[in-house]
Amino acid sequence: MSTIKVKQWIGKLKFLDEELLGKKIYGDIDVGEILILAAICIYSILFSYYTIMRHYSLRSDAWDLGIFSQVLYSTVNGKIFYYNVEPYFNPSHSFFGIHFSPILFLLVPFYAIFPKPETLLVAQSIILALAAYPLYLYSLVKTKLKTLSLAVSIAYLLNPLIQGVNWYDFHPQAFLPLFYFSMLYFLERKRVLPYLIFLLLSLCVLEQISIINIFFAVSLFLMYYRNIIKYLKNKNIINMYFIVPCLTLIISIYWFIMSNAIIHYFNPNPPLYLKGLGTFSILGARETSEVPLFIFAHPNKALKALSYDYYLKTTYVILSFTSLAFTSLLSPTLLIPAIPWLIVALFSNHKPYYMLGYQYSALLAPFIFLSGINGLKKVLNIVVGYRGNFVAIKNVARLILIINLVLATLFSPLSILAKPYSFKWCRDFGITYPSHEQMLLIDFLSKIPNDAVILSTSNIFPHISNNINAYTLPGLHAIPFRLLNSTLNYLKKKNYDFIVVSVPQDRETAKLIIEQFIEQHKDKYKPHSIIGTTLVFSSSESFSDIKPIIEPMIFKPWDLAIKDGELIYANNSTYGAVIRSLVTSPFKDQKNTIWFGPYIILPPGYYIVVFRMKFLNITNLNTKIITLDITSNSGSKILAFLNIFPQDVKENTWVEITIPLYVTSYEYYVEFRGVNAKKEAIIFLDYIKVIPVKIGEPMYNARPLYVYNCRRLAPISASYVLDEDSISKIVLFRKPREKQKQLCHGPFEALPKGAYEVIYTIKINGTVNPQEKVLTMLVTGENMTTPISKVSLYGIHIPFTNKWFNITTKFMLPNDTSGVQYALLINSENISVYLDRILVRPIPEEEVPIVYMLIDYTRLSTISGKILGNIIKHAVGDGEGVVWFGPYVDLPPGKYVIKYWLKVNSYVGKHIIDLDVACNYGKNILVTKQVRSADVPGLGVWFSVSLELEAPEYLEAVEFRGYNIANGTDLELLLIEICGWKI
Repeated sequence: MSTIKVKQWIGKLKFLDEELLGKKIYGDIDVGEILILAAICIYSILFSYYTIMRHYSLRSDAWDLGIFSQVLYSTVNGKIFYYNVEPYFNPSHSFFGIHFSPILFLLVPFYAIFPKPETLLVAQSIILALAAYPLYLYSLVKTKLKTLSLAVSIAYLLNPLIQGVNWYDFHPQAFLPLFYFSMLYFLERKRVLPYLIFLLLSLCVLEQISIINIFFAVSLFLMYYRNIIKYLKNKNIINMYFIVPCLTLIISIYWFIMSNAIIHYFNPNPPLYLKGLGTFSILGARETSEVPLFIFAHPNKALKALSYDYYLKTTYVILSFTSLAFTSLLSPTLLIPAIPWLIVALFSNHKPYYMLGYQYSALLAPFIFLSGINGLKKVLNIVVGYRGNFVAIKNVARLILIINLVLATLFSPLSILAKPYSFKWCRDFGITYPSHEQMLLIDFLSKIPNDAVILSTSNIFPHISNNINAYTLPGLHAIPFRLLNSTLNYLKKKNYDFIVVSVPQDRETAKLIIEQFIEQHKDKYKPHSIIGTTLVFSSSESFSDIKPIIEPMIFKPWDLAIKDGELIYANNSTYGAVIRSLVTSPFKDQKNTIWFGPYIILPPGYYIVVFRMKFLNITNLNTKIITLDITSNSGSKILAFLNIFPQDVKENTWVEITIPLYVTSYEYYVEFRGVNAKKEAIIFLDYIKVIPVKIGEPMYNARPLYVYNCRRLAPISASYVLDEDSISKIVLFRKPREKQKQLCHGPFEALPKGAYEVIYTIKINGTVNPQEKVLTMLVTGENMTTPISKVSLYGIHIPFTNKWFNITTKFMLPNDTSGVQYALLINSENISVYLDRILVRPIPEEEVPIVYMLIDYTRLSTISGKILGNIIKHAVGDGEGVVWFGPYVDLPPGKYVIKYWLKVNSYVGKHIIDLDVACNYGKNILVTKQVRSADVPGLGVWFSVSLELEAPEYLEAVEFRGYNIANGTDLELLLIEICGWKI
């Protein structure tokens, strides 16, 4: 064929040439039929592929792909229409107890050959696409115009209502366009038998279709009333125009009675919720059958119900009729069958009834197209007198195509404008492709044997629905609490081999499953695998040949919520887009959130969290750039955090910043945030990766050393300063006389049970009073009201000032503890304190004191002395005898060192004072020591005298005494320090 002729054909095709469309290609098949069949094939392939991709992306659901997949799988395996998804609705487990849909038998042979949910997605795409062919034929019979018929059929394939039906899992309503278009086509051709076959097939879709078909019979009576009157006047009752509407009416009424009787047989006492309770709460109707009565009986409520979500309802109606330029309204007779559903939808408060993306659109769309064809015919007749006016026909056809191309661009599930996981205007439109982790999960689930008992969240259920022993739990807000509670009680009676929860797609249900099934049976169900954000648990008796998979969770920029930032495209990023900080207000400089989310669930274990980031404009900054934190309970609990400084990163270079994370219990709604960013810096986030290291195992000695510096600690009364003599180079600094005593807190990490030593590296500037309490080292857990360890240091403990030195404390954790903080309290007002870092290292248990206490004047009594300030003083001339005694404490068995902090200002002779430790109110002396002048390092100098004591048994009413003081001695006691270890 010459190039010129090809160009002519393309030109003719461009303008929908009637002659070209009628040209025969093979036998009676013309170009118009080839084009519509090609469009059907393209549609089928596109929607089969993208709905499968949606399914692999975990966007399909137990309601309803999982239901129909399990129903067909059980039927293939001998249990007719059996399923486990709705035992609270349907104790018989037969799908006929919910809906009477014998049309599903048509799919059983195909499912037997390809027993996968994908079979249903492909079948639905083909079924919906095939409806375009009888629509084309019907339009051709009515208008005799191939151009218009092709445009209408393509408009059907582009229609967002039809594509929305196709997009949402699988539903038998997808058969309705094919059946109704075929019914009208054969009726127009006066072929009654095929019409009746498709009528019966339409009734087999759902029991409610009988009501639509009753109204369809009314529309037929109105369509043919002239012919009916004509034949009845001639006493000719046996004619198609009368018989067909009558048969349609009779068969539909019979089917309505029969189908509801069958449903009642399988489910005699369905809950009101199944009949529509809550769906018409504004109108006041408890079930769908009451809607017409309540509309007339309560007009005020009807008006409120009609105006509820008016913007959604108006949008839905306008979109429904826009496809054929509202010409459907010119032929209202064929819209009559849509009246029952329009009334139900518009007077309800149930969004799926009047939103794109649900199966219910299949109850409306066929009649809009059928009436639209008749309306278009009227328009052409009235406006242009269409016969022979091919230019007008082309323009109308072109207008229809343009309208539907625009609609598809804006509202198609495949539109680039659609946002996945959004339910604002439609149900979860938008193309997604499965991630590596999701494909790993699907492969993992496929290896679970069909005899395993499995419980899962609803988005996992379709992938395990080829198992009669698979169960799921409805969303928390999907059914009333009473039904949810009965469902939980039913499911708890099962012994599961695997429990699979997907987060964050179904956070609340995942949390409920873990709380009710995992945490309450910790000995039975253990973490088995982490595959992205999906958690797999198995019982101890489960299939041991299924190997665990530990796959990192990767959160791309669009997986996170953005507040003080924006999502931008970036060629040098890993996934093509990044989050960029956008802190414009100076008031937000220290209190902003760049990103947050994605609210996942983490089981107990050890994780490494990686933030891949890049920074600009940080060269001249000398303070913190941003804080990266990890929180749970929607931000109310901090699990870990890290402050980023310019010294930590290289400008304009991608870096991976890691935070180790310990989790001792199940943490819910976990976020990985970027907060408190400096507005001068430009910050980019590429992705966040959570790498599970150890899951569900004991965490003892998982790390040899924990290092916390200003990057891991949050200042309270301190600020960041540079210090070249420090190890960290950037330290926390607290000025004198700050009102807030606490210098810092953090890092809120979890610690495994065990023994630990905490080493604070500090520097003190200023004059330290030896008698004054200077610092307190405080270790707390998540419950901050009960300290794990609290040790105070006095001036006597401070070795020197203006130099870095270490102070230590030791403690024991009997259990894994979350939210651990290491605080430093400054008790002295006259000093400035620098904190370089805090080291936490596991130590042998025997190194941790079982008793540590400081006893000061407040807990002691005196006879031959007096209290001056915070000391007990014996001056020259105060007499002999007992200077101090008390405080009558109980001590467990152990080895003790008792340290008396003393100062001698004057003495005469070699004897100073006797010290002892006694129990049972002084009856039993355990150890004594005489302090002599040789023990005194110098006058007016604080020094310590130690006594060692080994107590094999429990000691009661222990006191620490100073007595028999020599005449002429001036002595002061500051503290008695007791430290004891296990023997």
